[in-house]
Amino acid sequence: MVNKLRKLEKVVVCKNKNWRIDDDEVKSKKKKNNNKNNINRILISINIVGSSGPLTMVVNEDDAVCDVIEKSLKSYARQGRLPILGSDVTNFDIYCSNDVSDALSPSEPIGSFGTRKFVLCEKPPSPTKTEARSKMMARKGSGSWKSLSFKKVLSALECVSISSRA
Repeated sequence: MVNKLRKLEKVVVCKNKNWRIDDDEVKSKKKKNNNKNNINRILISINIVGSSGPLTMVVNEDDAVCDVIEKSLKSYARQGRLPILGSDVTNFDIYCSNDVSDALSPSEPIGSFGTRKFVLCEKPPSPTKTEARSKMMARKGSGSWKSLSFKKVLSALECVSISSRA
């Protein structure tokens, strides 16, 4: 009974101090925080093109853009979101949501842009890949495998329909 009363007295005392911890404990925690070189952490929101909603993450202000892209791809995959993006950082660009004209440099710190909202999207395909594809399609002509297989399916359906009439 005496122990319960002492605990009750401590609660009342704490309530009178507006539910605060002793000043000594607060000072010791501040000293521990000062030892971390005052790293500022920020909450950012990253919209991913084609995804259902934004990712929200806590990152260091000094983290490079490429590190933030890597963390966001890992978080996206861990959450099991669709569409599946992959994990290669070099295939993605990140933009400020209010200025989508230029991609951010991968080596710059994420906190230097003055915004907390970003857009992540895949890099457009390089022109050399599209040129190679167009050359390959020109060589194939109309005899691609899709058109040949479609013709075979049509002829098979015609044979089935003729045999069912007889």
